[in-house]
Amino acid sequence: MSTKKNQRTAACALAVMISVSMLAGCADSSSSDSTSKAETSLSTSVTTVTETPAVSSQSETVTTTTSETVTTTVTETVSEPETVKEPESSLEFAKKCCSSNNYEYLGTLENGDKMQKVYDALKEVCLDAWEHTDRDYDDAETNSHDEYCCKIFDDGEFDLGPRDLALAGAMFERDNPIFYFAVPTVCAPITENGEQIYLSVAIGDDFLKGSFRAEIQKVIQEKVTAISGTASAGKSPYERERLAYDGVVQAVEYAYDEDGEELENGLTSTAAGVYNGELICEGYAKLYKTVLDYMDLPCWFVEGKEIEHAWNIIGIDGKYYYADATWDDAYVETTYNYFAKGSQVFNEDHCTDIPEPFKYMNGLPKVEEDNYEKD
Repeated sequence: MSTKKNQRTAACALAVMISVSMLAGCADSSSSDSTSKAETSLSTSVTTVTETPAVSSQSETVTTTTSETVTTTVTETVSEPETVKEPESSLEFAKKCCSSNNYEYLGTLENGDKMQKVYDALKEVCLDAWEHTDRDYDDAETNSHDEYCCKIFDDGEFDLGPRDLALAGAMFERDNPIFYFAVPTVCAPITENGEQIYLSVAIGDDFLKGSFRAEIQKVIQEKVTAISGTASAGKSPYERERLAYDGVVQAVEYAYDEDGEELENGLTSTAAGVYNGELICEGYAKLYKTVLDYMDLPCWFVEGKEIEHAWNIIGIDGKYYYADATWDDAYVETTYNYFAKGSQVFNEDHCTDIPEPFKYMNGLPKVEEDNYEKD
């Protein structure tokens, strides 16, 4: 039995040596084989059968079988090309800057559904004018106020009186300062056929040339996306709105003429003032609202009473506070004396205007009495 065991052991050793030798040959062959495939699979099966002759008088055959299967997988990882995000188009940007804070409020009023139709029509017209900077309006049709217009609606098209038309236009304009060029205007001229009542969308005199509007809109998009990109790093709504506030204050300065007097024109009183970096209070408030609208954060435009001034109401965690970027830009470093303030402190030197007869400010949310307290 000892002899048989030795023979079987020798046979196994021989089989293993043959297996290893053959596998080595396969490995050499595979390494020299140039392939462009991402995945190559090598499978080698070696079976050696060794029979030893009988060593006794009995007819006895000892068969030793060694079978080994070796599978080697070589994997080359091919990275898929990264998906390159298409840059946001100018029209997509403008749509993201639209808000509808007062749209729902209009719906709660008498004739609200009709006023909402006016609001929708104004939005469609303004988006079209924003997109088509290939158009000049210095030879466009004029309304009864001799203003060039991108749209004049038909008399009686909305079946509303002048007050409701004006209210819908005012709500839309304050919700959407991104449309810096548009002035919804109600016209009621007396003609030989009697009084006509119609709505028009006038274009500010500074923005009649399409090429200039294209330049302005390019800068607005660059500045707003840059400010919002930085502000988005904030970990809470309060931090994001404060960082956006910082961005606006740092991007512009108050506009003065050569005599040191306030410089008011079509640019400085709208978000378009960011084009040359100079704004007055109305422009500050409209630019800040445009940034927060783009970031989908709640913000309202507010005008002052007794003093010609403008500021914002912002929403933080379901509550509302005042913010006045203009007055916080009075120093070299940004201050927060007027950011996220309650009515008790803010109304000491601010008073919200609710002009007659339109009452368009009635849709403003109720501001907290106390200042926002950061956790």
